[in-house]
Order: sequence, then C-alpha cells, then structure tokens
Amino acid sequence: MKPIKENVLIKLDPLENVTSSGIILINPDKPIAQFGEVVRIGSLVTDVSPGDRVAVCKHYGSDVTINGLEHVLVKQENIEGLL
Repeated sequence: MKPIKENVLIKLDPLENVTSSGIILINPDKPIAQFGEVVRIGSLVTDVSPGDRVAVCKHYGSDVTINGLEHVLVKQENIEGLL
C-alpha cells in the first residue's frame, strides 16, 4: 500500500494489555498512544521517514491489515512524536 499526500503507513507494535502481575487491561473507549515503525510515507510528508519509530494514537487513523500484521494509516499531523 502506498499512502498518498500527507498520509503515513505505520506497522504497530503489539499492544501491551497485560500487566506483569497478569491483570488484563481493557478499556476500548480510551484513546491510547501506540508505538510502531513508519513503513511508507506519502509525497507531502516531511517530518518522518520510513524506518522511524513513532508514537501514534491509532483512533485518529484507519486500521489496515497487511500480510496478517496490524498497521494504521494516519495523517502526518496525528503522529504524537518520534522515539
């Protein structure tokens, strides 16, 4: 998938939803930042490059599954920060 304009395709890290003591954390209504790696960028993206590690709130984007892996397609402005 090739993002267009200011969109960024990010491969998300698995969400940590179990604490070290085994408590399962579930709150689907709370937007949380997730971490991932930039896979591809649109032609107008200037702040990140493929391979960059970023924090993103996935509720701002579109969920995409590619080869069985969870990705999110977001606008560059919705990336919270670089890691």
